[in-house]
Amino acid sequence: DWSSDVCSSDLVITAEARTKNYNDPDPTLTYGQSGLISPDTLTGDLSRQPGENAGSYLIQQGSLTAGSNYTISFTGAQFTIGPLHLPAVTFTPPTSLTYDRQPKAFFASASGVSGFSYLYTGWGGTTYSNSAPPTQAGNYTVRATSTDANYSGDDVQSFTITRKGLTVSNATATSRAYNGSTNVVVSGGSLAGVETGDTVSLGGSPAGTVATAAAGTGKAVIVTGYAIGGTDSVNYVLNQPGGLTVDISKATLTVTGLSGVNKVYDGNRTAQVSGLISLSGRVGSEGPLDVDLTGTPSYQFDDPNVGTNKTITMSGGSLSGPKSSNYQLSYPTNLKANITATSLPTVTFQPPAKIGRAHVWTPVTPISRMP
Repeated sequence: DWSSDVCSSDLVITAEARTKNYNDPDPTLTYGQSGLISPDTLTGDLSRQPGENAGSYLIQQGSLTAGSNYTISFTGAQFTIGPLHLPAVTFTPPTSLTYDRQPKAFFASASGVSGFSYLYTGWGGTTYSNSAPPTQAGNYTVRATSTDANYSGDDVQSFTITRKGLTVSNATATSRAYNGSTNVVVSGGSLAGVETGDTVSLGGSPAGTVATAAAGTGKAVIVTGYAIGGTDSVNYVLNQPGGLTVDISKATLTVTGLSGVNKVYDGNRTAQVSGLISLSGRVGSEGPLDVDLTGTPSYQFDDPNVGTNKTITMSGGSLSGPKSSNYQLSYPTNLKANITATSLPTVTFQPPAKIGRAHVWTPVTPISRMP
């Protein structure tokens, strides 16, 4: 008997590289071959290493076969899953973006993305990581970059750490008399609101103003001039003190230029003066057109009796003019004069009808007070 051996044919199969994006369905795995004899066919499919995250996976022969008549030489290829572009990112800011010495960390989120890394950039290109975010007041950007291999890309958010407001407590405004100016003296004060551990000091040249120069009570004071210094002052903004008030009292105008006139006792208190009335104490360039004395003053001694260097009291008259409400009138306290005794009038005596011890001479002209 004759017999023969049938040898299998060599079949070379080369897988073709394939790609897809994350979450897309797998494309059909294809290949090239040489050595397949017609009408034979290949059956089955190629396969790949399992995995759905972005990355590279080996394409394998899988169930692909041409039957027992072939010896297959298979060359695999790479199946690549590419990351998706980063979807819309939402940034969550810290609870407060006002300076308080605390790190200001942002957090980013996007649909399907498992995590981010962060890089902060401040003025002058200073950078900060999320393990040590910025604390100082200023303008910054935060760049969130996907750490999820299935998503690629980043997004940027700008933000500002605002300076903390400081207030001045215990400042005082000093009341004064009317002087024609809106300026008032402001002094004292201490800082309130400095974070523990910071070095900030209060200084400057405080000053106050009121809305008008006119006299009045409870006038609101606008304060300027306080300033802050110190190593950490760049993280703060100073609010000038508010709520201060002052009383501007009326200035005093004193009557001058008068002298008391002596008189002879006449039984009444009326006094006379000499000289021209002048007002002392007008403010700045203000003159009689701004405030002056009008009306007819009167003058009286304290009593009508004879005496020397007796006080004369002036009264009456009033201040008038556009600035008169800013003044009060003070009468002179140094008006003095003498009241001298009056001369006794001539007395005529009438003798009695009969002179004797029981008779008295009677004056014909009675003694009386001079008018």
